[in-house]
Amino acid sequence: METITYTTSNPTATAVVGGIAAGVFVTFAFVGLALLVLRIIARWRIFEKAGEKGWKAIIPFYSDYIFYKIIDMVPFFWTLLIGGVVVGAAGAATGSTSTMTFGADGSFSMVSAETMNPFAGLLSFAFGVFAIVTAILAAVRLARVFKKGGGYIAGLILVPDIFLMILGFGKAKYDKKALKK
Repeated sequence: METITYTTSNPTATAVVGGIAAGVFVTFAFVGLALLVLRIIARWRIFEKAGEKGWKAIIPFYSDYIFYKIIDMVPFFWTLLIGGVVVGAAGAATGSTSTMTFGADGSFSMVSAETMNPFAGLLSFAFGVFAIVTAILAAVRLARVFKKGGGYIAGLILVPDIFLMILGFGKAKYDKKALKK
């Protein structure tokens, strides 16, 4: 049960705070959408370089499957997909309650009571570590199939959207045999 209490005697202040919050939300939404579009465009180009149809980059989940297929990591895709469902189900099976209170003087307090099964927490942590390791390994393998080095791997890990665009629109050629070396 979640309770939010907000009391103010200054409706103008409330409107200003609400307007700022809405502006921040809209800005983040547009930036997020722009990054999503850029990632789809980059993947489209990468898929075409790897001999796949570019339109496959548009379809959720299937585009990830194709991405992992290109870098020869399909079992990792299935593990992430099924593991995400299992961890999500374990998290949903736990309960939590939160109470937030906003005072008229601008004060804020929050009380949260978590009742998480220790196994679900451990499972969630282990899956998170697995997902991070998989993402790093995927960056390494993607760089290898396009014959890129360590600096490029670091770029794919730290700022993937930029380096995926460079990879998609650059002169790099796909070579699946590079994974065997």
